[in-house]
This record gives sequence, C-alpha cells and structure tokens, in this order.
Amino acid sequence: MSESIQYWATTNAGNANSDPAIASSDTQAPNTVATNIRSIMTALAKARLDVFGGLTAGGTPNALTVTTNQVLLSAQLTGGAALMIKAASTNTSATVTFAPDGLTAAPIKRADGNALAVGSIQAGMFLFLVYNSGTSEWWCLNIAPASAAGSGLASFSAVKSSSQSVSSTTWTQLTFNTLTYNTGSYFSSNAWTPPAGACLLSLNVEMNGIVSGVFEQVAVYKNGSLYKSAYRTLPPSGNLASGNDTVGIAIQDKCSGTDVYTAYVNPPCNSTILNSTNTWFMGTMV
Repeated sequence: MSESIQYWATTNAGNANSDPAIASSDTQAPNTVATNIRSIMTALAKARLDVFGGLTAGGTPNALTVTTNQVLLSAQLTGGAALMIKAASTNTSATVTFAPDGLTAAPIKRADGNALAVGSIQAGMFLFLVYNSGTSEWWCLNIAPASAAGSGLASFSAVKSSSQSVSSTTWTQLTFNTLTYNTGSYFSSNAWTPPAGACLLSLNVEMNGIVSGVFEQVAVYKNGSLYKSAYRTLPPSGNLASGNDTVGIAIQDKCSGTDVYTAYVNPPCNSTILNSTNTWFMGTMV
C-alpha cells in the first residue's frame, strides 16, 4: 500500500523511498513534483479521515472491525497509534474486541484500561481508540474510567414497574423495568457488570400469594450461577397479612470487571412479584 503517512520516516534521508507512491529523491524529474505534492495531500487526507471520524465499524456489536484509509500493517500498531470509528451498534458484552484492516483482534478497554460495561458503546457513538502496546489493547479515551463515569462511583438502583409471575420452587430471574439511576451505565438487561474492585449489592422482594408455614428464597447470581442466597421462614397460619411477604439479601464481593450479577427468587408456591417500592435491586462500588 502507498500514499500513507504510516510509511513516512522521521528523517529527511529516510523519506527518499519510504513511500512507493511518493518520489522524494534529490534527483527526481521536475515533471514529477506536482504528482508528488498531490500524493502527499492524498496521504494526509487518508490520515485525517482515520482520526477525524471518517470510519464506521463493521463486524458484530462485540467484535468490531474496520478498513482504514491508510490500511495498517501489524508493525505499525505501536503505542499511541490512534483511530476514531463510529459504532454501528450497542455492545451486549463487557468483552469487546477491535480488528482494523484484518489484523489480530485486540480488546477494547476504558480510558484507564478497565473493562467495559454492557452498553458502554452505543450505536452512533464515536470511539477514539488508542493502541496500548504494553497490554495489546485498544483503550477508548472517550469512555471514562469507572470511578469518573457520571457523578461518583459506579452504582445503580432498579425497581419493578410491572408485576412478574413466578413458579413454585423454581429459581427465576427477576426483571426490573425502571432505573432510578445507573451511574456509569453498567446495568443493562436486568444485569449489573461493574468494573473491577469491591462491590456491594442488595436485593429486596415482595411476593403475593404466599402460604403460611413454608420458606421463601432470594439470591444474587454471579455469571449465571447461584452465588449467595437468603431465606425467610413464613409465620404460622393466621399471622401472614393478605398473603404478602418480603425477603431480602445484601452481599459484598470482589468483582473482576467482567463479572455479571443478576437477581433471582425461589418461592414456595406459585406467586406474583409485586411492582411496589418493596421490590428493588441495588449495587455500588465500595
């Protein structure tokens, strides 16, 4: 490939034959000078498009690709190499990769090198990517570090705004329709994928249709598996008001940056999870 500033040297002598499309020798013919200047302008325009938003990502939401105007070689992916691309879709995983010009896919991370959250990349968003050669990653300078995203630490508060039917003695994931806040945008699709560090989660559930004399369970799942649970034994018959009861749990954990936390319930009988102020799921970094 030619007419690319990626081939240019940082010394005068090195640029005599550095770019096959741009003759820059002391002995070049006078009638090649105009072509030479136009080729330099072309190379600079290619670089401008690659860093000023002239690229749109292809691939999939979690595996981005692009063909640059300069067409990069693997040897040109040095520390500080920069591209700006427009995302075509929202990421659905905290693990997202980027492969320009068919090169080896490398992870995309936040500006501080921490993992993304689900939804960190939004459709139509411009991503200013800088290559970190020490970690072989693309760090997105306009996706803020977790502690700087929004106002304060990464955190969320979700409540139910519609009831949910759940089956007897079956672990069922809870859905949350309303977000009171979602600092850092780490909560998406009823799941929280916080950055690396220590986190605190709490869950409280109000159920309707509960019978007396049995126990009800709630749990926080981690990466699709039951992590911590709690149960409440219901009072004897006659002491349960209107068939409603609440049970909750609070946990602290050390998360990796890709861990996914979800809320589950396991009722003693077919029940309804109420859309009330008593049904909520919250989390924060500590």
